[in-house]
Amino acid sequence: MRRINTRLLLVIGIAVSLLWVVFVWFQTSRLLEDTGQQIAAFTVTYYKSTDVLRFDLAVRLCREAERHQHTLFVVDGSPEPVHQELRRFCPNVHRQTTGSRGGAIREGIQHCLQHMEPRGGVVLWQEPEKVDLVRWYRTIARPLWHSEAHIVVPVRQAKAFQETYPKEQYHAESYGNLMVNAFAAKRGLTASLDWFFGPVAFLSDKAPHWLEYQGTAWDAQMVPILHAYLKEGAKILGVEIDYRHSPLMKAQEDGDTVFGEKRLMQLNLLVPALKKEWLG
Repeated sequence: MRRINTRLLLVIGIAVSLLWVVFVWFQTSRLLEDTGQQIAAFTVTYYKSTDVLRFDLAVRLCREAERHQHTLFVVDGSPEPVHQELRRFCPNVHRQTTGSRGGAIREGIQHCLQHMEPRGGVVLWQEPEKVDLVRWYRTIARPLWHSEAHIVVPVRQAKAFQETYPKEQYHAESYGNLMVNAFAAKRGLTASLDWFFGPVAFLSDKAPHWLEYQGTAWDAQMVPILHAYLKEGAKILGVEIDYRHSPLMKAQEDGDTVFGEKRLMQLNLLVPALKKEWLG
């Protein structure tokens, strides 16, 4: 009986040791996965005053990026007093030197590339009010780290999208996505992408598609995605995340005619522009 107990204890000890080795390997591999390649994120800001909700959200974004230990560059075109106030809260604020949103996006990409030299990594663009996106950076980047995609477009989980967004924005962007995905399907891209969400991540060697396209508005963040696909067959992947939009923004914009008209303007600009790019 004593011999059996000794053998049993030996077997248990070996099993525990093996489990520990597997656990350590798994944790180490996850750590390497999350730190093996850099993520350099950037956003673009312009505020006439610090007394606006979107300025507060930009400050929160910077704090969230710092809390999650991510590098975030801010390209800012605000008046000097606002610019200086933003610099108090965000460590990597750069004065915008071009005159358009598209130009600022290209500036932000350049800052990310310079930061990642010479190894390269993942460039991630987002709008400053989407604070909750920061906690999803690694989820978004993971397919790029594992060579499963060249470009990742985050996709909002349907329930959270409908519940947390202003209703006008939800319906406008849902319609826009349906239209653009229909155009893309005619050229062989069958993935259902959330084009109107905004954020996109890509491997740094795909940056020329964004730097070469001279769009001036929202098209500067979207058209390069399809150029990468059409010109070199880049693999584009949609990654679903449970992103939660700011309840303060929903409260401010729900039923507001100014923001409602802005959504219509975006659709009227982007849907025809993207149709032309996809279908000629």
